[in-house]
Amino acid sequence: MIGLQPRSLSWILPHRLAIGERPGGYGTTHRRIRREEEIAWLKKQGFVAVASLLAGTNNLQAYDEAGLRFVHLPVTWDDVESRLDAIFAELDQVALREEAKTYLHGDDVDDLLVGICGAYLLHLGLVQNHPSAVATVEAATGRPLGPEGRAIVASVGVGEPGAT
Repeated sequence: MIGLQPRSLSWILPHRLAIGERPGGYGTTHRRIRREEEIAWLKKQGFVAVASLLAGTNNLQAYDEAGLRFVHLPVTWDDVESRLDAIFAELDQVALREEAKTYLHGDDVDDLLVGICGAYLLHLGLVQNHPSAVATVEAATGRPLGPEGRAIVASVGVGEPGAT
C-alpha cells in the first residue's frame, strides 16, 4: 500500500497530536480501501496510536489489525463537558509519550473535535487564555470555531496546567 493522508489532517501539537476525519470517511461516504490506505499512511508517518471520539466502535478493529494502539473516547455534545477530564487523561497518556504520534478523530473535523483540542491546549498550559486557545486551533485547522466549540473551550479553567 502506498498510503493516503487522512482528510483534513492538522497538527495540534507538532509531531505529537494530529486531528482529522475518521480514516475511510464517515457515514455513506466511508470506503474500506480508503480506510486501509489512510491507516497505512499513518503507520508510514510514524503514528503509533489512534484516539477515536466516535460513540460507536467504528474502525477500532482495523487499527488493532494494523498494529496501532487505539483509545476509544466516546463523546457526544450532551456529555462533552463531563468527559473532558477523561479525554485529557487518555490524551496525556498517548500523545505526550516520548516520540509518540497520535491521530485523534471524530467522524469529521467539526466544532466538537476542534473545541476539545482548544480545551486540551488550555489543559496543558500551552495557551494562557480562552481567546488564545480558540485562535490557536483556528489557525492550526484553517477553520473558524463556532459557538458550540467555543463553549467547550470556555468550560476549561484557566491558570494551572491541568485545571478543568
